[in-house]
Amino acid sequence: MLLNHVAMLESVYQRLPVWLQNVALSGFGYHVKMTRYNSEFYRSLHAMQERDSWPAEKVQAFLDEQVARFVRHAAETVPYYRDLFRREGLDHREIASVEDLCKLPVLRKSTVQDRVADFVSEAIPKPQLIRVETSGSTGAGLPVFATMQALRDQWAVWWRHRLRHGIEPGTPCVIFRGLALFPAEQSEPPYWRYNRAERQIYVNGNQINEKSFPSILEEFNRRRVPWFHGYPSAISALAALMLEHGRRLDYQVRRISMSSEQVLDHQLEAMEKAFGVRPTHHYGMVEAVANISQDPDGVSYVDEDFAPVELIPTGASGRFGIVGTNITNPAFPLIRYQMDDVAQASGEKDGRGRRIIDGVLGRKDDYVVTANGSRIGRLDFLFVGNVNVREAQIVQHRIGHITVRIVRGHRYTAADEAQILAAAHKRLSEDTSIEFEYVPAIEKGPSGKLRHVISHLSEGQL
Repeated sequence: MLLNHVAMLESVYQRLPVWLQNVALSGFGYHVKMTRYNSEFYRSLHAMQERDSWPAEKVQAFLDEQVARFVRHAAETVPYYRDLFRREGLDHREIASVEDLCKLPVLRKSTVQDRVADFVSEAIPKPQLIRVETSGSTGAGLPVFATMQALRDQWAVWWRHRLRHGIEPGTPCVIFRGLALFPAEQSEPPYWRYNRAERQIYVNGNQINEKSFPSILEEFNRRRVPWFHGYPSAISALAALMLEHGRRLDYQVRRISMSSEQVLDHQLEAMEKAFGVRPTHHYGMVEAVANISQDPDGVSYVDEDFAPVELIPTGASGRFGIVGTNITNPAFPLIRYQMDDVAQASGEKDGRGRRIIDGVLGRKDDYVVTANGSRIGRLDFLFVGNVNVREAQIVQHRIGHITVRIVRGHRYTAADEAQILAAAHKRLSEDTSIEFEYVPAIEKGPSGKLRHVISHLSEGQL
């Protein structure tokens, strides 16, 4: 909600002096704190914490009951599903459990984009509808409508994850995002803004560079903020600059949490070296059709009690498409909604029946296709251990050829290029053509997110 308000008032906000921008952000922060984190939020949070102790059978019964209720609501009050059930010749009572969801077709994002109004429930009064936007890593965003309680439920599952890692509500935090809170042409401090109501410092991930990072570190040392949160690409960009220049913080950061982007091994390595703490990651989205959390022991698993999630085989061993249903949002039901992301899983479950996820690998088209037709994903192995690469991105326009875009550190030499080239040929085969492109910065998506692999191949080629 905070970012929606800022977007609407951006033209006014950008003309304010910095101190008034801080006042405005703090005012919006106070509004968020009063509306989102009220007694209803804590009721949802406590209920989710209680479900942590439930056996798998009780969680499954809870989900089945929620699915039956939710599907009935969708069939009776949502134009798209009313038409779908009639067209498929189905009665909503035939879908009484998670297992029964397979009787409905998988829902594509493109279908929702084309018919947004048909997914809005007629049972929710218009004044209660809150519009939120998915960022869309390629610019293809999606407007989603939610109730305030649906947003509280989603924030509750995220705070349950944070509490497991010792992060309490109200903990001072630096938020690393790609935000419209800063002028794009800014070249002097302050590179941060304050939301005092929520004890947050916003740092624009797009403005972390050679010139800005010393003053950013000075501000962190002055404030001694114990918790960093945001995009892995932004936090690791700061970590890479610190390692390159031999800089450290004067105090110990206690927690680093990340979301919204695929996190790569070399990013984790840089952050752990620079800050002395192992980051934690969770997977969630505006559509609220799935949630994957990481335990303090480093194991990630599906939050089975939050949303029914299906893992659909992609054809590649151990890799699955993520399909989910947002049973907490009656305003905009999405049933069997297919994300663009791919999860890696072995099929194992923990002692409470939760499916273990080895990693979320990014979009289904975030692969390169080698000259022999192999599909290779998760290419961060090219840069592991190389602290002279600040940022990197791989682009493919044709099969058997890739372009490696690199933002070089000061100590980057031909030896680094040779190391990357050798690693690439080892995994991508010698007949894959590799081109290097050295750039001052790598362009981020509309919301400041960094895509590590961009494939321009057609769906048939993939």
